[in-house]
Amino acid sequence: MGGLPAPHALSGGAASGRNVSRQSLRLRLGHLSQEPSGAPWRGRMAVANSQPVHHPMTRIKIDLGSGQKVGIVWQIGSYSGWGVLGLHIARHMMAAGDLEPMPIYPLSSVDRNAVDPAFLERLTANANAIAAAMASRPDPSVMVRGSFPMLHGLGNGLTPAPLAATFAGTPDLAIAFLEDTNLGPEVVARGQRYACIAAGASWTAEVLRGAGLERVVVCPQGVDATVFHPGPPRAHARDRFIVYSGGKLEFRKGQDVVVAAFRRFHQRHPDALLVAGWFSPWPTLARSMSDSPHLAEAPGLDEKGAVDVAGWLSRNGLPEGSFQVAPAVSNRAMGKVLRQADAALFPNRCEGGTNLVAMEAIACGIPTILSANTGHLDLIADLPCLALRAQAPVPSRPGGMGTEGWGESSIDEIVEALEHVYANRDAARVQAAQAAERIRTEWSWDVQISRMLKGLGLRAG
Repeated sequence: MGGLPAPHALSGGAASGRNVSRQSLRLRLGHLSQEPSGAPWRGRMAVANSQPVHHPMTRIKIDLGSGQKVGIVWQIGSYSGWGVLGLHIARHMMAAGDLEPMPIYPLSSVDRNAVDPAFLERLTANANAIAAAMASRPDPSVMVRGSFPMLHGLGNGLTPAPLAATFAGTPDLAIAFLEDTNLGPEVVARGQRYACIAAGASWTAEVLRGAGLERVVVCPQGVDATVFHPGPPRAHARDRFIVYSGGKLEFRKGQDVVVAAFRRFHQRHPDALLVAGWFSPWPTLARSMSDSPHLAEAPGLDEKGAVDVAGWLSRNGLPEGSFQVAPAVSNRAMGKVLRQADAALFPNRCEGGTNLVAMEAIACGIPTILSANTGHLDLIADLPCLALRAQAPVPSRPGGMGTEGWGESSIDEIVEALEHVYANRDAARVQAAQAAERIRTEWSWDVQISRMLKGLGLRAG
């Protein structure tokens, strides 16, 4: 999904909450109360201690809306895969009316111009209610135990967001996107906390089950058909063949493979233009490109501390005028960007989900070239995409991530796929239109989130 939660938002694990095992705070709509351990559970927010409490009960009225509450324990927003996922889960719950999303993190990265004001007002009120209740805790280190389910976001190592150390649900549920196949005993023990884990792809579910975690369901991401849909031919740059490549810049995403293949393709077709949508809020991830077998160096940083994509492309043989670096835009604006392309290229080495940007390109009716590995396999099995079948193993480095199941795409096969689209544009568009129709109906956010909620037991199946 753009795959993982922000590194800064996933640095802490559930294990860090062990030092507060003697205390817990129970969260429920409407009240904050303090009770001695062993008191009957009445569904309030309560502090339970091993010793009797000798102060009066404190109650704070909070309006948390109607419906069954579900905590969302990661940062909801408009500029990352995890953020977009959380935003659509919250929107779907409110629209259906049976579940009430409770963001545990403040809504600090939502594009307020791209969401319904009434939805955002209600979601913000829920987040503020949680924040107010948390601020009323007698001790900020106590564990919050909700009387409603908490939905956690898990990355590599099944590591949740930092607040998961002090937030637990009844029960705890999770969505997992991971690429590291090294799942040792500590990771598996961490996963046992969750009553059920929704894996972002079939491959991810297989990895989890292979490690001994059986309570796993497959729940891929979705697409917003109101934003991502085919459009008329572009009105500008009609003399160019535009190739779009997206995803945060890192070794796993395979942008070095894109550069190597496009460099060769451009030598044959000088009218080709690479649009690099590789913005990353975590520029240090670009250092992983030092592992590339195709390029001599990793990208550097510019004077503002951002990844110097243009300089990196120039140093690796792409001439001036052969590429454009796309700026960061909200998810709501991405449809217009994608519809300008003649082809989309994703030779990713691994995807723990089904690659949200690739799905959105498919939904826009763009002929899309996908590496046939990991999370991409779900798309390839169901949609008429251009699959890169030649996949070589990706060796893991000592002490690094496990790479079992990852794939290294063939530069020759990528160039051949680009040549096919270049020479058969009308036919490629017809096939892409078929893929767009299917993904926009069968893989919409509402369809996928409904399946996920049923799979997690939050909605009757």
